[in-house]
Amino acid sequence: MNGSDFNTLASAALSALLLIFGGMTLIHETVGHHGEVAGGYKLPVEVASADTSTSSGGGEAEAPTDIWETIKPMLASASVESGQKFFRACAACHSVNEGGKNLAGPNLWSVVNRDIASIDAYAYSNVLKEKEGGWSFEALTRFLHKPKEWAKGTKMGYNGVRKESDLANVVAYLNSLSSSPAELPTAE
Repeated sequence: MNGSDFNTLASAALSALLLIFGGMTLIHETVGHHGEVAGGYKLPVEVASADTSTSSGGGEAEAPTDIWETIKPMLASASVESGQKFFRACAACHSVNEGGKNLAGPNLWSVVNRDIASIDAYAYSNVLKEKEGGWSFEALTRFLHKPKEWAKGTKMGYNGVRKESDLANVVAYLNSLSSSPAELPTAE
């Protein structure tokens, strides 16, 4: 290897390093941390407390920050048909027919007010086995909104229903999956 070959090899290695680290720096400066676009503005977000009592300033009640308090009045006008359409993605893991078999998830026929983790032929995660009570509208809402938060350690892979109207609609649809559906809460 002569001096010219060494210079060519060293130049190629330095160019590759420059390209790699320069590219990473450019991406970091353009995109920033956690996907935020650099140079953009972060709007301040005021986090309301979970307390929905009246505020000390104007005497008006603060907007509910709790998902159940948000969804509860929406259930009275929720669309079962829209919930059924939304549920199509869930059908890959859950059957909904009376007497239907369990898939990756349990059968959801008559799930509203059924005891949590109560289907004998399904292997629930331990966190659901330890939950007490039944699948009330509130429990379903909280679980479907953020499954991994409501039941830390659940084996359900779905990240949750984020859009409030979709959440209300799918809860109404799940309620309809029964020979005697429960009465939906009314808007108060």
